[in-house]
Amino acid sequence: MNFIDKYRSNNNIHNSDLTLFIKNYKKIISNHSIANNPNNKKIVTIVACHTNTLLKYNAIINNIPYLIFPNNDIIIINSSNEKYSNKLKRYITTKSVINTPNNKIIKYIEIPNDKYIDIGKYIHALNIIETDESLSKEYDAVVLINDSIIIKKSITHFYNMTIKMNKELYAYNDSSEIKYHYQSYLYAIKYNAIHKLIDYFNSHKFEIYGYKDVINKIELELNTIYANDSDCFLKIAKLPCNINKNIYFHNDTLYNLLLNNEILPFIKIRALEKKDKNTHQNTNMNIY
Repeated sequence: MNFIDKYRSNNNIHNSDLTLFIKNYKKIISNHSIANNPNNKKIVTIVACHTNTLLKYNAIINNIPYLIFPNNDIIIINSSNEKYSNKLKRYITTKSVINTPNNKIIKYIEIPNDKYIDIGKYIHALNIIETDESLSKEYDAVVLINDSIIIKKSITHFYNMTIKMNKELYAYNDSSEIKYHYQSYLYAIKYNAIHKLIDYFNSHKFEIYGYKDVINKIELELNTIYANDSDCFLKIAKLPCNINKNIYFHNDTLYNLLLNNEILPFIKIRALEKKDKNTHQNTNMNIY
């Protein structure tokens, strides 16, 4: 990672440097994309979702296969009584390819959606893991992923890097929008450190009233909660071309470069909806 750190601190970036940056990350991904988890570390992935639209439902259906590999249990926690809640439940219970002996969704949970959105669902699932005697307590890591993204390519490298780096908190990428932080759509926590997130949430939940508060009180503070032992895979927050930007909304050039090279293999649903809305508005303007 020495080159990557050097790149981040260099204010005079040339195309050759960017090419090398991409080349180095592609090499890291290639070297950490073995899907059989050779160290046999046990992971549980918690998927928080809110299937109120067909797009959200399809995103979850799309994402599940990318989470299926040995020694990774999956817990899906969805909002109850939403338009596509029952459809997702039926899909999961009837799709035999999902529930194989070594790769299984061990629980599908529904709870009412509330002001805590994804973090509330994560905490609910984490408490179940800790208290349900039928569930394993021997996980090495917990991966938390929400339904704000559509996965386009394998993310096995993230799981393998999570195990290799062995951090209390390991996120997919960082950002310097508002302040330095890790984006919260995909991150992993050591199983023996999940109490820190739970305790922090319980101490601050009375300050949360909706989406913006979850961003300000949780996402922007993850690296503070785990200040002594955290890192991320894709270090882009301090790239000169990406300072103070959200990669999904404010930097199409860098985003498309990372997406096309399968380094940032995600489509952000809100960004997709925003672009569709702008396209629709522009079309209407052209008509009139």
